[in-house]
Amino acid sequence: MGRTRLGNVTEGDYRLQPPEAAIDPSEDAVSIDATNAMRASFAASDMAPAVLKFLDALLVLLIGSSGPKH
Repeated sequence: MGRTRLGNVTEGDYRLQPPEAAIDPSEDAVSIDATNAMRASFAASDMAPAVLKFLDALLVLLIGSSGPKH
């Protein structure tokens, strides 16, 4: 447990929550959809292989290593 501080006044106890408690799961879907859309856009241009590698790595982070391959 930690204590919050506001200036010199201690406000109270709090428990740290995991990221899953703070981030709505629907936000993951939005991020994955946006990344897939950007990837499709760059893939169509065939001019940005470094960007495609970056977006693939981002998808691995968002989906996990067991996610779909492109």
